[in-house]
Amino acid sequence: MRGWYQSNPHQYAKQRARTSDAQEGWTDEKWESERARARMRTADRIARKNEAGLSSARPKKTARPQLHDRQGGMCAHCGLPLDATAEAHHVVRVEDGGTHDLDNLRLVHRECHTEIHKRERAAKWAAEGQLGTRRVSF
Repeated sequence: MRGWYQSNPHQYAKQRARTSDAQEGWTDEKWESERARARMRTADRIARKNEAGLSSARPKKTARPQLHDRQGGMCAHCGLPLDATAEAHHVVRVEDGGTHDLDNLRLVHRECHTEIHKRERAAKWAAEGQLGTRRVSF
């Protein structure tokens, strides 16, 4: 005859975890206070980002079809038709003061997006005089 823990391994694991938590002094109240602290840390992080002018929001999901229509279904970088791997590229990076507005977004292939950022990094390193000291692979 099989035990209940053999026929319900997930329930058994949950019960073991609860038993272990109780033995270590983790009550429901303690878990709730930890969750509250985590929520506070998240709220603080978002507030700091907003104070610094950095938005934590991402481009809205409705932006992709609008960008696709605006670009005529073509990649903004190479001009070839877009496929399912298309990604939204910020012309002016959010860290540099750019926004998630449609005017600052372009749809590009994943490979094109990688190439754009590699070229941006290479240009930045060249301007800083570090291009010879870093390994860049294209």
